[in-house]
Amino acid sequence: VYTALGYPALTQYWVRKTRNELFSARPDGLPGDEDNGSLAAWYIFGAMGLYPLSPGVPQYVAGTPLFKRMTVHLEDGKDLVIEAANTSDANQYVAGLQLDSAAVNTLYVSHEQIAAGCTLSFDMTDQPAAEV
Repeated sequence: VYTALGYPALTQYWVRKTRNELFSARPDGLPGDEDNGSLAAWYIFGAMGLYPLSPGVPQYVAGTPLFKRMTVHLEDGKDLVIEAANTSDANQYVAGLQLDSAAVNTLYVSHEQIAAGCTLSFDMTDQPAAEV
């Protein structure tokens, strides 16, 4: 939500903090009631560094990836590859974003771009960026 209001660093900070402090690989590692899977889905999207901000809108907002590289296998043999080579607890802020090696000057990616298969590369830093 902060990204939509023009404060992406706050989104990145709070997603990382929430993910690190409220979720774990223990039996009680999911906070609250996980009856319908929404907490697990939030965590997975957060770990990917993408989130569907508004239901029914085919768009994802970029966040703060957990992994240095992950691959999501899509239909028709296509892949979504997410790279964040320098992500770490310190480097939690997005300094730049590339879609198939082309600079993206927004923190939003369309579902169409993802469904076509692509590589989304995050350049992470330890300093909040006013904009990307």
